[in-house]
Amino acid sequence: MLLHPIATLVFGLVSQFVLTNAVFSDEAYKVDWQLQNIGKYKCIISNNDTSKLIVFSDFNDEEETLVSYVNSQDGNIMSRFVLPYKILDVMRSSDKEAFVVRTEKNEFETFDLNLGFPVTTSRLEEVFISSCNCVQQNENVKIEGNTLGILDVKTKLPLFQMPLPEGFQEVVFLETDNVNSLKLSIALTGLRYSYYEIKFNISDTQEPEWERDESLADVVDYVIIDIKDHSMDEIEREMSVEETMDNVLDAYMFRVTTDWNRLRDLLRRNKYNPGKALMEVFNIRKNDDSEKIELARTQNLNFGLSKLLIVATRNSKINAIDLDNRGQTAWSIDSNLQDILSVELIGKTNKLLIISKMGDFEIYESTSELLSPTLNSKGSLITRREIAAAHRLDDSDYFYLEFADGSEKEIVSFGSVEQKLPNADIYITDHDEKAISGHTIGKNNELGEASKITPQKTWKITLKSNERIVAFAARNSEPQVGSLGTILGSREVLYKYFYPNLASYVVINEDTGDMVVNLIDTITGELLYTQKHKHEKDGVDFDLPINILFGEHWFIYSYFSVKPVPEQKLTVVELYESLEPNERKSDASASYNPINGIFNKPEILTKSYIFPEVIKHMILSNTKYDITTRSLIVELQNGQITYIPKVVLNARRKNESEMTADDKKEFMASQYIPTVRINDHFVITHYRDLITNTKSKMISVPTNLESTSIVCQIGHDIFCTRITPSGPFDFMSPSFEKGKLIGTIIAMVIICYFLRPSVASKKLKSIWLVRE
Repeated sequence: MLLHPIATLVFGLVSQFVLTNAVFSDEAYKVDWQLQNIGKYKCIISNNDTSKLIVFSDFNDEEETLVSYVNSQDGNIMSRFVLPYKILDVMRSSDKEAFVVRTEKNEFETFDLNLGFPVTTSRLEEVFISSCNCVQQNENVKIEGNTLGILDVKTKLPLFQMPLPEGFQEVVFLETDNVNSLKLSIALTGLRYSYYEIKFNISDTQEPEWERDESLADVVDYVIIDIKDHSMDEIEREMSVEETMDNVLDAYMFRVTTDWNRLRDLLRRNKYNPGKALMEVFNIRKNDDSEKIELARTQNLNFGLSKLLIVATRNSKINAIDLDNRGQTAWSIDSNLQDILSVELIGKTNKLLIISKMGDFEIYESTSELLSPTLNSKGSLITRREIAAAHRLDDSDYFYLEFADGSEKEIVSFGSVEQKLPNADIYITDHDEKAISGHTIGKNNELGEASKITPQKTWKITLKSNERIVAFAARNSEPQVGSLGTILGSREVLYKYFYPNLASYVVINEDTGDMVVNLIDTITGELLYTQKHKHEKDGVDFDLPINILFGEHWFIYSYFSVKPVPEQKLTVVELYESLEPNERKSDASASYNPINGIFNKPEILTKSYIFPEVIKHMILSNTKYDITTRSLIVELQNGQITYIPKVVLNARRKNESEMTADDKKEFMASQYIPTVRINDHFVITHYRDLITNTKSKMISVPTNLESTSIVCQIGHDIFCTRITPSGPFDFMSPSFEKGKLIGTIIAMVIICYFLRPSVASKKLKSIWLVRE
C-alpha cells in the first residue's frame, strides 16, 4: 500500500511551505537602559585637544570625589572613576599633560590629563594655582546682573556680551582667547547644566551645545507604580451601572444599547469599511514602525511590564521614570519638603505620600499614573524629632518609626489611611549595630490622623562592646510556597522547614576577628542555629562587604576571607523539618501559638562555595508566583551585575564519589564543585559600568509574566533591565509567526481528515487478517 509514502510526501511539502518560526529574540540593549549621572559640578577643566571636559563632583556624601570625562560635543559621559577621598581644588599642570588635585589633608595627587591614570604620588613640585575659579581668575570676564561680558585685553572695552539664561546660578567653566571664541558651562536651578561654544563674530544668538540634568544623582527613596490598562474602564463603569438596576430587562436593554453604540462608533472610525473594522477587532495592525511600537506598548501593558519608578532626590525633586520607555521621565514635580526620607503609595490609590526626616509630609494625587500629580494635602507629626527610618507595616498605611536620638519607637499614620492594620497581634523585629529587639502590638489598635502607638518590647539581644551586627535578613512572613518538599531521586520527599517567624544575622568581633551567623525566632528571640567562622581558619576581611539574604527555606551569606588564600565565599544554609526522607513533624491542620516557642527545631544542611569576584550587594529575584527558579542577583565590586541560580548554590550537593544512583536521578542533580563561575550570559549589565554609592539599592520587581522580573539598580546611576532565570517560557516575541502556525494546523487537520478512511480500512483488514 502506498499510504505511508504519500503521507510522508504530503507532510514534507506542507513543512516546506508552512514553516513556523517560533524563536525568541535577544533583548540585550533593547529592554535595558542606564541613566548616567555626574552630580553637582564642583570643578571643570579641559584637556589638550579640548574634545573632553573633565568634571569633578562630590560623591558618597562628600567623602569621595567622582571624576568624569565628558564629550564636549554632545555632553555624553565617556568614562568615570572614583577617588577615595574628597578634593578641595584642582590645577592643570603647566605642561598641560596632567592635572593635580589637592585633598583635605593638603596632599597632592597627579593624574594624566587625557587618560586619568595616576602619574605620581609625590608632593607637588610647582606652585599650585587653581584651575577651578575661572571667573575670579580672569579679570576680563564680568558678570553684571543677567549679562556675561568679555572685555578686550588692551582697551578693556566690551568685546562680547550674552544674556544669561533663566535660572542662572553660577559659571562653572569658562575658557576664552579674548579675541573671538568662548567656551562656557553654566549651572542652572534644579542641578541642570548648559554648555556653550560661541564665536563672537559669527552669530548673535547663543544656544547651548548640550544640556545635562543631574537632578537624579542622589536618590534617597523610591516606589514602584504599575501603569494600569484603562481601556476597560468604560466597560467596568457600564457593568457597575447594570448592577445598580433592579429590573433585569432594563439591564439587558442597557447592555444592548451600549454594545450597539460601540459597534456604530467602530464602523464610523473605520469609515464603514468592514475589513478595517475586523482588523481593529482582531488587533491586526500594519507593519509600519509606529504600529509595531504601539503593539509592543499594549503587550507590555498587559504583561505588567509597564511600570513607573518614582524616585525622590536629595534636592527635593520627585521624578517618575517610565521603565518601559528606556528611562524617559513621565513627569517631574518639586516638593516643598526638605530632607526627604521616604516616598510611599497610600493603599491601592494614585495618592503619593512624601515624608521628611522631621515628620512633615505631603500627599499628592493624580487621576492617571502618567499625569503629573497635584498637592492634595500636607501636615506634620505632633512629635518633632528627626526620623532615622520609616518602615511600612505589611500592606497597611501605618509606619514604624525609628528616631535618630534613639528614643522609643512609634507607630503612626500620615494623614489619609486606606489600608488599616489587621485585627491580630503584630510582631516587629528591630535591630541596629549593637542589639536586636522584638516588639508587639495588640489587637484592635486603631489610629486616627497624627496619632501614635508605642509598641511593647518583648525581648532583646544585646551584643558585647567589641561586637556589632553587619548584616540582617528576615524571612518573608507570607512566602509563596512552590512545593512543600524536595523530591529525591528515590521518589521520596525531604520536607522543607516553613516556620515564618525567622531571621538571620551576622555578628563580627573586632577584637578576635571572628564572625558568627545566627538564626533566631523573631517572636521569642530564641537562638535556633549558630555557625562560627574563626579568625585562625577563615580570616574574614571586615573591610569588604558582608551580605545575607533569606529565601524560601534557606538563607545565604557572603564574605571575603583571607585564609588560607584570599577568596570571596558564599555559604548556603538550608532548613528542613527532618533530614530523614518522608518524615514530617509539623501538622498543617493544627494551630500553634508562636509565643510558646517552636516545638520542632529545624535540621540544617550547609555548604560553602567560592566566587571569583568580590560581592558588594545581593538580593533575590522575585516573580509573581515564585514558581520560576529563584536566583541571587549580585552586584560586584567591579561595577557589574550578574545572577546565580539558586540550584547552583545547593547545600545537598555531594562529591561525585559519594553520589548514589538515586542521587543522580534527582532533578538538576550535579556533583559538588566548590567554585562557582560567572556565566557571561548572566551578566545583565553587559558592557556598562555602573557607579554606585553607599546608599544604592537594588530591587527585583515581579511582572504578570511568571518568567520575567524587572531588576533595577538605584543610586548615583539608575539602571534597569529584565531577567528570565528559567527562560522566557511564557512569552513569545512580537515577530512570532502565528499565521504560519495556524496554517500548519489547518493543513494537518485537512490531511488527517482525508487519511482517516484509509487508516480505518487498514485497521479493519488487520483485524480480519486480510492480506493486502
